Amino acid sequence: MRTVQRTYTLFGIAELEDEVRQRAYTDWLAKGNDYPYASENCDTLEAFCNLFRIACTNYRYDSCTYYYRFYTKHETDTEELSGVRLLAYLYNNFHAELYKPKVYWTKDRKKRRRSRI
Repeated sequence: MRTVQRTYTLFGIAELEDEVRQRAYTDWLAKGNDYPYASENCDTLEAFCNLFRIACTNYRYDSCTYYYRFYTKHETDTEELSGVRLLAYLYNNFHAELYKPKVYWTKDRKKRRRSRI
């Protein structure tokens, strides 16, 4: 096995020239490091889209704003639901994915049943 050793010299931001400081800042922004939770937000949005069968075609996050476009194959009647009807629709169609039911076992742990509540 080969070991590679590298030595880095770190400079404080005040020690850099203005041109180098500006170039470092633009490189840092280009890599998308201005918002530390961007990867977590993207993972959450992807899980949401997979759960509710939505295709999110274009999305963007930063520290102050967000933008997204989505497409769904649900009927337009479903998209306009609100209140109790929306709750009933979500419960009937996505309850199994959203909530894990409690499992009850017999005393000898041979049989189990899942709660329907």
